[in-house]
This record gives sequence, C-alpha cells and structure tokens, in this order.
Amino acid sequence: FYYSLANGVRSIPADKSKSYNSRYYVDCSSYVTWVLYEYARANGNAAMQNYFSYQRNSATFASIGSNGGNAYLTVVNGLANAKTGDILVTPGHVEFLSSYTKNSNGTYTIKVYNCGSDSSIQAPGITTSATRYPSELSYILRVK
Repeated sequence: FYYSLANGVRSIPADKSKSYNSRYYVDCSSYVTWVLYEYARANGNAAMQNYFSYQRNSATFASIGSNGGNAYLTVVNGLANAKTGDILVTPGHVEFLSSYTKNSNGTYTIKVYNCGSDSSIQAPGITTSATRYPSELSYILRVK
C-alpha cells in the first residue's frame, strides 16, 4: 500500500502475521498504527513514535479505551463530541472518522478514512463505515 505525503510517497509495512493467499496485507489496525507512528514522527514525539513502532491490533485500541486512555490517546465521550481524525473503535475494528450525519430513520451515515476493511480496501480515500448507530461504538479515541 502506498500513500502520498507532502514530502513524497511512503509505503505502509505489511503486518507479517497477516496473510491471505500467501500475500501479506495491511488491516485496519495496521493502518491506524502506521498513521499514529507517522504523526508522532512528524511532530518529533519519539516516545509516541516508539509506542506505535510495532503492530497494534483492535483489541489494543479497545483496551486503551477501557482504561480511560493512555499517554498518547484520550477517550472522547460520544459521537456528538467526535472530530475528524478521531479513532472509532468497534468490536474487532478501528477506523478514522471523517464525518457523520444522522438520517431521518435514526441511523447514522459515518464516513471514515480507508482503513483496510473488506469493503474499504476496494476504494481509496473516504468510505462509509458499517457502523450505523453510536451505540455500536465501543470507544472513540483522540490523539492528545
């Protein structure tokens, strides 16, 4: 996977523990971990960069949420308080929030940045999350 950055193109290292048909791939937690690593690197936060220098999984992000956050991420109370770039944690999945709207039938349309899910891996950029209700979110995390 290659993503364009202001200072050039950078690849996301595939998680060597995940393979399909003998090919390594990047999943949602690999993507989120990589983005947080690059954020820390760009902002000169060596401790945060070290923390995100190896593969985290969705269970790690859920654990951070259940512990009330950690040195790098804080818990956001509710979708109404979420901002673009916050990390949405659902059982077995993590993704970055782009935007959301409440539909007339009470469901939500939540737009997220491509994080490697089966549907979003087919389309680059912003995709629609499978999450339709705020109650389906385990945690929302924000970089401190």
